[in-house]
Amino acid sequence: MSLTKPSALTENHDTVAFGCGDPAVDSWLRHHAKDHQQERITNTFVILDGSTIAGFYCLATGAIERVSTPSRWRSRRPADPVPLMLLGRLAVDVRHQGRGVGARLVRDATMRALTVRRMVGTPLLGAHAVAPAGQAFYRHFGFRPSAVDPWLTLLPLQNAAGPPA
Repeated sequence: MSLTKPSALTENHDTVAFGCGDPAVDSWLRHHAKDHQQERITNTFVILDGSTIAGFYCLATGAIERVSTPSRWRSRRPADPVPLMLLGRLAVDVRHQGRGVGARLVRDATMRALTVRRMVGTPLLGAHAVAPAGQAFYRHFGFRPSAVDPWLTLLPLQNAAGPPA
C-alpha cells in the first residue's frame, strides 16, 4: 500500500469507486464534494492509493456560541460566537480501514487548521461524530465533547500547536 499525502480533491479524482460502508457519506462524496469544492463551500482533501481514494475529509468554517466552547474559553472571551474550522465527513474506504488512514487525515486537518489559526486567529477545530465509535476516535486525538451539541467534538488549537517556540 503506497499512499499519497493528503491533497485537494480535483475533477480528475474518481469518487465512484470509494466505499466507506456508510451510503450517506459515499453519496456525499460522489454527488456533492466536487460541487462544494467548486463553489468554495468546503474544501475536500483525499489520500490516494494509486488512483483510488483511500480516505477523505472536508474542511469548512463555522462558529459556535460561546457556551458550547470549553470552560477556559468562556471566562476569557466576549459573548460573540467563537470561530472554528469544521472537520466534516471524514471517511476511509473499507479496503483501507484500520491502517492509519483516518489518523493521517485528522493530522492533516489539524495542520491546516493550525495554519489558518496563525493567519486569522481561529481557536478551535470541530468535528461532528454521530456515532459512539466516531466520538472515541476523535477523543483519541484530543477532541472534547461540546456542551451544546452531543455530536460536536472540539479541539482547542492552542493544545494542538504545542508549546510556543
